[in-house]
Amino acid sequence: MYVYVRVKFTLALILSGLWVTTSIYLAIPWYVALSARMYQPLPALIVLGLAIIPGWAMSFMIFSLLLDRRPKYVEKPFVAPPLTLLIAAYNEEDKIFDTLMSVWLQRYPAHVRVVVIDDGSTDRTSEKVMEFQQFPLTL
Repeated sequence: MYVYVRVKFTLALILSGLWVTTSIYLAIPWYVALSARMYQPLPALIVLGLAIIPGWAMSFMIFSLLLDRRPKYVEKPFVAPPLTLLIAAYNEEDKIFDTLMSVWLQRYPAHVRVVVIDDGSTDRTSEKVMEFQQFPLTL
């Protein structure tokens, strides 16, 4: 069961407030003993500075940590989307086969569609692409 942060914060404040109330009650004899030997407001500052304020801060921290129960991390499986790869080619007769082979050797976990865009090459780029399509690729 997940508890919202606001609820945790409020509960930690209430619990640390109860701790401070108990601490004040228990510190009354100490305050009375100090008041008999010192002038006011020094005994109050000593009791507040040495016991009440640090006790409140520490109790708030402890209660906050005790209430902090984060939900368990659930790793979701990665589902790769299909990919369309556009390759622009203009007079790439010498390199298009290597380029297509390097794309084919990639281990992308989903379907990859390769579109070679041949914009009026004057060499045999389109024929090389057709040859690659007929090439038996098994590794």
